[in-house]
Amino acid sequence: WSVDLKPLTQHLLRRLTSFLADSSRSGDGCAEISPRDVFGFFHSHLKQLHGRPRTSATPLSSLLELQLELCMYVLALNTGQDSCMELLQSTVALLQAPGVPSPLEPKLAEAVVDLMAAPLTQESLASAVLAMPYHKSLLAMMSRKMQARAALAVVSALLAGDVSMRDCETIQNLFALTDTLLRDETGRDLGEDLRHLEHDPVVFRTEQETMAQLIHQVRQDDPKMVFEMLSMLWEYFQQGGPHRIIYTVPAMVAAVLQLVGRLGSETSDQAVEILDFTHTLCTSLGTLAPQESVRLWLLSAACADKVAAKAEKVAELVRRISSSIDNVLICLDQYIPEQEARLRGLQLMVGTLRQMTVGLEEDDLKMICGRAVALSSKMLSKRYQSKAFCLCCELYWLPHLDFQDPDRGLLCLRRALQSADGAIHSDPLDVGLFVDILNEVIHLFAEGASQVSAVLLSKILALCVQHVKYIGNRVPQESMRALRSAISSLAAKQKESMEAVMVGDVYIPYLEIDLRSAEQLPTEPSVKTFVT
Repeated sequence: WSVDLKPLTQHLLRRLTSFLADSSRSGDGCAEISPRDVFGFFHSHLKQLHGRPRTSATPLSSLLELQLELCMYVLALNTGQDSCMELLQSTVALLQAPGVPSPLEPKLAEAVVDLMAAPLTQESLASAVLAMPYHKSLLAMMSRKMQARAALAVVSALLAGDVSMRDCETIQNLFALTDTLLRDETGRDLGEDLRHLEHDPVVFRTEQETMAQLIHQVRQDDPKMVFEMLSMLWEYFQQGGPHRIIYTVPAMVAAVLQLVGRLGSETSDQAVEILDFTHTLCTSLGTLAPQESVRLWLLSAACADKVAAKAEKVAELVRRISSSIDNVLICLDQYIPEQEARLRGLQLMVGTLRQMTVGLEEDDLKMICGRAVALSSKMLSKRYQSKAFCLCCELYWLPHLDFQDPDRGLLCLRRALQSADGAIHSDPLDVGLFVDILNEVIHLFAEGASQVSAVLLSKILALCVQHVKYIGNRVPQESMRALRSAISSLAAKQKESMEAVMVGDVYIPYLEIDLRSAEQLPTEPSVKTFVT
């Protein structure tokens, strides 16, 4: 008969780990007991077991589990890199012995995966472990399916331990282990467009999102070194094909733009180089995820504007802003046919331009405004046309960029009203479009936009009230609530203005707004209390 001593040995190692860790924390540990010596004792005896013929008392799976338990002891007590390397070396030797199946059986491979991942949760060990050949040797003993699981476990361990990647060599060593997550292996020539069909979509997404998180582990005080490491990561990621980069490009762009923010005012040339790299990243995404492309192009434009605000050389940065906005409009026009998604992209673009402080050359800005209006006119429904034209009004009054074109702005406002009128002929409940336009005019009036007068605001308010009265009690509750809120806000502004004038302040234009049309609105229904 024979006895498997694995449970007993595991229990003993765990108790020793707990005892030595508690002793170290309390400071009353026994000086004659060294964690390193304990490791040496157990490791030497395990290696003796490795050299014996396999029996029911020393199955390979049990020996691997004891190796893992000893590894956890090393990590818990920080016995040093040498202990970890010795353990990995003996594991490789154990699996290279005659009689070990190749590739490893799933149960054995799972134990090896755990052993590979464990030391990579500690930053003090990760770079040194990756630099050694042991992980590559262990990976070569597995099937491709288990290699993919091992690669994912390695990356997940680095993320779990929040391990920083501080040099290019570490990145090279890591990606030598993750080839199965970056490349496809198939006997069929599916082509790039169909390559993603050979993967389980849920597993594939999890793998690629995990790989994308690695980008944020690149950490260095030197921005130039960070840029070099990010460039190396991109070289690896783009080898995986378009079905992979849709997960990694957004994280790459975010990391690169964060790097731009760390540059000083005297590093305009370096900022331009980094923004050009961002341009390459966004272009690679192209038609694969056009809505995400719009967001990334706008992030790039906003970042370039912030750098230009404090830079000495502005012209090159302004050209990058113009190029980014141009690509946004191309995406919206050619690659995003859905009206709601197109409108959302237009909202993001207008919001980005209104936040800029340097922005574009005036000629470029006028051209972009014209293209945005043309894009709005391509909306298939009058409802979305009205919303889009209403948004475009803001492009003709950009206070931060000292740009105003009130004639074209008012023309855009008129087209929004015309589209809203066409929309309510199809669906009278779209009366909320007029309320949206009213809110837009109130906003422009508050900013002091030229030719947006109190008379114009009063007329649009009267138009809203007229349409609400026409459809009576069928007015959507949200639209009525928004209209009442706008009227209440204007009434409050008038009251504040009157009080200011009475104490001697200058005349305030809110007093010219005619709110008498609001009196024609039906009164709000009172809340009744029912007593049972």
